[in-house]
Amino acid sequence: MEQDFVKLSDHAAVLRRRWKAVAFCIIIAVGISVALSLSRPSMYQAQSELLLQPDTPAPTSTGKVMDPDEVATQADVVGSVEVATRVIAKLGLNETPTQLLKSVTVAVVDTKRVVTISALQKSPTLAAQVANAFGEEYIAYRVETANGARDALRKTYDTQLAAIRKNIAGVDGKIAQLTAGDPRLTSLLNQEQALRANESGISTALLSLDTASVNSTPGGELLRSASEPQSRAQPRPIRAGILGGVVGLIFGIGLAYLRDQFDDGVRDEARLREAMGDRPILGEIPYSGDEGRGRVATLLAPWSPLSEAFRTLNSNVRFLVAARGTPRAIGRATAVLVTSAGPGEGKTSVCTNLAVAAARAGLRVILVDADLRHPNAVARFGLDVPVGLSDLLAEDLPVTSNLHDVGVDNLRLLSAGRVPPNPAELLASPRMRGIFDQLADDADLIIVDSAPVLNVADTLELVRTVDLILVVAKRGVSRLRSVHTAAARIRQVGGSPAGAVLNHAERRRTSYGYGNHPDQSADPKSRRFRRTPRESAAPRSKSVVTSAR
Repeated sequence: MEQDFVKLSDHAAVLRRRWKAVAFCIIIAVGISVALSLSRPSMYQAQSELLLQPDTPAPTSTGKVMDPDEVATQADVVGSVEVATRVIAKLGLNETPTQLLKSVTVAVVDTKRVVTISALQKSPTLAAQVANAFGEEYIAYRVETANGARDALRKTYDTQLAAIRKNIAGVDGKIAQLTAGDPRLTSLLNQEQALRANESGISTALLSLDTASVNSTPGGELLRSASEPQSRAQPRPIRAGILGGVVGLIFGIGLAYLRDQFDDGVRDEARLREAMGDRPILGEIPYSGDEGRGRVATLLAPWSPLSEAFRTLNSNVRFLVAARGTPRAIGRATAVLVTSAGPGEGKTSVCTNLAVAAARAGLRVILVDADLRHPNAVARFGLDVPVGLSDLLAEDLPVTSNLHDVGVDNLRLLSAGRVPPNPAELLASPRMRGIFDQLADDADLIIVDSAPVLNVADTLELVRTVDLILVVAKRGVSRLRSVHTAAARIRQVGGSPAGAVLNHAERRRTSYGYGNHPDQSADPKSRRFRRTPRESAAPRSKSVVTSAR
């Protein structure tokens, strides 16, 4: 039972992800159907009803007047070329019988002897005339056919009767010539008796034939004449649109499943975990507009669902640190490297917000911007720090004096510094290990923002220097193959991804809204968040750093 629910939710997820494709197919199908319907000329449909009659009266004691097979046969006759030819001649139509029959439909009403005749024409008057003409001409055709057959049978009877009477006259002549004792007399008398019996039978048949021609009405009867329709039967744009919508829905669902089958994008936690080699998903970060504007959401809205997601990520990282027995257990900081397969997947956002969440949890945190090619962490806090990690590596500058306060208790920042021409070589130098050792003596947690794994080799030079590695993947942007390749490259150089973070996760999958602060207003423009005095004083734009070179 549980597997059935999982499968149902999977199907619903496919349609939810691909609803735009389904809607597009429906709109296109409805539009085409309505356009084709409106492009067709106006057509009117009239209908008449015809009661079929047998050629000869049948006994009604059995409750049957016409056999169903005979009714079906006569319905075919109503829609035959012979009847259509007669209709064309009667109405003076300028079309062939085959063309006329394409616009006429003959159907038997259930198991009765009633046949409906529907005619579809360009004018209501012509539609009624054609529907009535088919019934009338069928009756006339059946009458003519029955009369012709009756006349032929009567002629046959008359010929036979004349021959019999001639034979009787010849036998009577021979009997008149014989005497009473002639032995041939008996034979002739028997012959005469047989001939007269035949004469009587044929005479009776002729009488029955004449009686049937008077009492029977072969062909049928027009029960209901067709009247001119008041509204057109075609086109029907609403009906065409509905049918087109159904077809578009079916095609759209098929297209959605086809696209989903070949889609390599990271869509949910299960696919990301599979791409990471069954490594755990440590956090699911919902979408936030503040991230797109280059701001630290945990500072702007500390009680928002997004901030709660980063607090959950911080808790998971701390439990993972404790479970692995990292250097934190002996009084030294744990270095956590945050990276991604490609650019634009939110690793810097994860680093800055995770650093704020960890600092607020009471940890002494140092955020290191090790993306020496495209540094962005400093700008997230509104700082302008020209000296950073690249300068420390190139010029052997002191580390502690170049850590900068960002306005959050327990959180300091080591910027990337000036963009060097050889970032990979600098990160691979022995000096980098020494910097991490100095930072570890003065912090509980070191969070390292690094370059994308698949773009450059910079991050791979840091793999053996850190304790934990987190891979950030963005829903709808990251590709499963890219994430898998990034994790494989990290393993090739001796590292092991500790887990992944799913960025821009669907809000319906998160439940962080439960713990929103009561001071938070429903209106985004009037929201007020509690901050500590130091956080309230955090710089929002270009400002002077608290520690200079």
